[in-house]
Amino acid sequence: MNLEILTNKCPQHKIARLQRKTERSLGLSDKGTEGYEKMGCYKCDGFNESCEAYISPIKEYMRGLK
Repeated sequence: MNLEILTNKCPQHKIARLQRKTERSLGLSDKGTEGYEKMGCYKCDGFNESCEAYISPIKEYMRGLK
């Protein structure tokens, strides 16, 4: 994988939104994404490195190379 295509945007940002969109399209409530709501994922831009749920894709990739 080319490091230039990675960003430090937390994957939780996209996952939270995708899960909520999917569940709503199925007519489900927001109960399944309540944890993301509590973590603040829907108010976040995906780059809040001080968040305790933040995951750095670049750091995880580099860790996998070791």
